[in-house]
Amino acid sequence: MELSIRALPIPDSTKIMVPEATRRSANYHPSIWGDHFLTYASHAVEVDVKMGQQLQQQKEEVRKMLVAANDQPSQKLNFIDAIQHLGVSYHFESEIEAALQHIYETDYDHHDDKANDDLYTVALSFRLLRQQGYPISCDVFNKFKDDNGKIRESLIGDVRGMLSLYEAAHLRVWEINAIDQLPEYMKQCYQALLDVYNMIDEEMARKGTSYCVHYAKSAMKNLVRAYFEEAKWFHQGYVPSIEEYMRVALVTGAYTMLATTSLVGMGEVVSKEAFDWVSSDPLVVQASSIVCRLMNDIVS
Repeated sequence: MELSIRALPIPDSTKIMVPEATRRSANYHPSIWGDHFLTYASHAVEVDVKMGQQLQQQKEEVRKMLVAANDQPSQKLNFIDAIQHLGVSYHFESEIEAALQHIYETDYDHHDDKANDDLYTVALSFRLLRQQGYPISCDVFNKFKDDNGKIRESLIGDVRGMLSLYEAAHLRVWEINAIDQLPEYMKQCYQALLDVYNMIDEEMARKGTSYCVHYAKSAMKNLVRAYFEEAKWFHQGYVPSIEEYMRVALVTGAYTMLATTSLVGMGEVVSKEAFDWVSSDPLVVQASSIVCRLMNDIVS
């Protein structure tokens, strides 16, 4: 039997009538901005490039000022202080270190008589050099004290000098006589801190590795200074930029201090080179500090 298969007719789709959609219109008024924002992106890129070039040029000018010779160290100290207060010192860390080292090695204690008698300048140089780790003695302030060992009353009206002295006073870490300058509630904490590090110092001395305690103390000092910076922000109601915040917050996360201190008790396994390495803020410590800081902030 033969099967007869015939093709079925294919419908002509062109004949299917699709109803025309009528779109509603709110008849909005044309934008008063025109096409401004359509072209804004490309313009913004051009502006950012130009601003970046200007910023780089200004940074180079600041670097030149920092490394330039100066017959008056007080001017260089004021310049460094201004940079730090603006929160941009992280751009010029090596230049600031070199400038302060030069002042310490060639100019400190050799300023002219006018600078030596200026409370503001003496306190400023004390603070900046101490912050950088230079062993500046508190005896530089003896000239400003009366027979009772207190600041002369004639200096009370020197607001600028007294404020500079106040900031410098918070750097008297690891001096037992500094305990008398602290509030009562801080004295026990300060004494306990000294006792802990004295105990570590004695233990390391018996093992012939006293040098490592210096690194641990230095890391703790950096931590305390950073805490003080955060305290100043709080009391002044100041909200730092993210760059300012991270520069301080990475220290107050305490990771670097803990990493350095943890090496102290590891004995002969850790060499002086290892302490130099961890104190140089290597990338692994930086990365760990960032993770530690952000985890802390997320939780709190």
